[in-house]
Amino acid sequence: MIKVILVDDEVLALDYLENLIDWEAEGFQVVGRATGGRKAWALYEKFKPDIVISDIRMIGMDGLELAAKIKEKNPAAMVVLLSAYKDFEYAQKGIQYGVSNYLLKHELNEDTLLEELKHIKAEIAKQWEKDKIYQEYFMKQLIYRQEMIPGLEGIELGNRLFMIMLHREDVFQKGSFAGQSLCIENNEEIRKVIVAPLEETISYIADAKINESHQIILYQIEKEVSKYKINHLIQEKSRHLAQVLQRTVGKEINVLYSYEIKKSEISSTFQKMSRQIRFAVFWEAGADLALEQMAEIETGYMLSGKMR
Repeated sequence: MIKVILVDDEVLALDYLENLIDWEAEGFQVVGRATGGRKAWALYEKFKPDIVISDIRMIGMDGLELAAKIKEKNPAAMVVLLSAYKDFEYAQKGIQYGVSNYLLKHELNEDTLLEELKHIKAEIAKQWEKDKIYQEYFMKQLIYRQEMIPGLEGIELGNRLFMIMLHREDVFQKGSFAGQSLCIENNEEIRKVIVAPLEETISYIADAKINESHQIILYQIEKEVSKYKINHLIQEKSRHLAQVLQRTVGKEINVLYSYEIKKSEISSTFQKMSRQIRFAVFWEAGADLALEQMAEIETGYMLSGKMR
C-alpha cells in the first residue's frame, strides 16, 4: 500500500477528502490526518508516508513550509497542495521545493483526485524500481566487500545491524537435488513484513536476491536497549517473517538470522550464513534458526553420525 497523510485546518475539509474515494481499493492507505503543518510534520516523521496532500493556507506552518521540510528530509516524497484561485500564485512558489502538483479546491472531486493519484502512483512505481535496483547493488557491495562507486553511498548505515537470509529448500528430482525459486518478488504481503519497522527499534535498510533460492535482508537497530531485548526483537521479526512465508509460499522456506553485528561484520556474517545453508537438508521444514545456534546443531549432527 502507498501511504498517505491528509492535511487541512478545517475538519470538514479533511472528512470530505478522506471520504471522497475508496483509498484502499485504489492501492493507498491513509495513515494519518492533521489539522495543521506542525501536526502533519510530526505524523510525517512517525509514518514516513509516500504522499502528503495538504491545504496551502493554514495557521502556523502552512502548506509551503510543510512541503519544504518534507522535501528537504526526503526529496522523493510526493507533496500535493490544495489551493483556491486567490492562492494559486502563492502556491506556484512551491516549484522551488519540488511540489508534485496543485489541485484547485473548488474543482476537487472523485475524478480529479483519482487522476492525480494515478499519475503519482506511476511515478512512485518508477522510483521504487530504481530504489530496488540500488538496494540490491548496495547490499552486494557490502556482502562481497566491493568498493562503492563514488556518489552512490546514499543509504545511511549505522553500526548496529543484523541480517536475515531466506532459503528455499532444494527438491530431489531424478536422482539429484534441484534448486527452487523463492517466488516472493511480487508478493505484497511478504514485502510488507520485510520492510515493516518493529517497536521503533528495528528498521529495514535493504535486501538483495543472491540467486533464485536465496535472499539476504539487512536491518538496523535504532535504539539503545538491552541485548536481551534486541535478541527478542530479532527473533520476533524472524519468526513473523517465517510464519508469513509458510502461509503464503510453503513450508520449504528456511529463515536464518544473525544477532547484532557491526558494519565490518556484514561480509563475514553472510559467508557464515552461506556455509550453514548447505546443511539445510538436515533441518526441520520451515526452520527458523539463529546463526549462533548453528554450531550446536552442527555438533549434534556430527555426534549422532548424521554428518561426515
